[in-house]
Amino acid sequence: SVLSGTGDFGVSVVVAPDGTIVMASTRNESSSLTSAMLTAFSSAGTQSWQTRYVINGAKTASTKVVLRGSGELLLLGYFTNGTGQNMFLNSVNLQDGSLLSTKSWGNASSFLAPADISVRTSSGELGIAGQTLTTFPTGTSGASHSFVLDLDASGTQRWVHEFAATPTTLATLSVAFLTNGDLLAGGVISSDSPAIFVSGLGTTAHSHSGLWRLNGADGSIASTKEFY
Repeated sequence: SVLSGTGDFGVSVVVAPDGTIVMASTRNESSSLTSAMLTAFSSAGTQSWQTRYVINGAKTASTKVVLRGSGELLLLGYFTNGTGQNMFLNSVNLQDGSLLSTKSWGNASSFLAPADISVRTSSGELGIAGQTLTTFPTGTSGASHSFVLDLDASGTQRWVHEFAATPTTLATLSVAFLTNGDLLAGGVISSDSPAIFVSGLGTTAHSHSGLWRLNGADGSIASTKEFY
């Protein structure tokens, strides 16, 4: 987590159709406070605006910025809440960085670590992938596992898929829409228990990659592919 680090961290960049470049980063405001920051530049590299967001006076960090339509930025990130960590999504005006709306998930007992966000161009629907130590979004503590959250264009939850924590520890790190509305989630499976036999490697327990296709209607797993 960058919340315990020092310095400023650039984490994501998006380019608008008019050539505007927007970078998301996390800025250290002090030894005890960080902010999620967006900085916009013209196509020539001249800074147009810069704005910082601090949620509830807590340490706040950026994960990714994406563009929806021609004038709306979506900034995904997280912030501390008591002993927990929550997730937020800001809707931001591309022209001046003004905040249009904000939405958050979690409570003081939650731990949510968002990793990626994708926009379905045809509808404005959103897919968010991340990792959690609790049942999404406000459950009790448990084993580390992952989630994919689907929101309609207004930000209302359509469904959430939580991957089982056992027998593997899994982290979904990226998400993308297919043209039919299904979602692809890519990530890492950090261990295999029991150990599995892999051709050329023998019987072993190790990290490997996974790709999951989720049904766009309800989030059920349509297919799975694991890479060794």
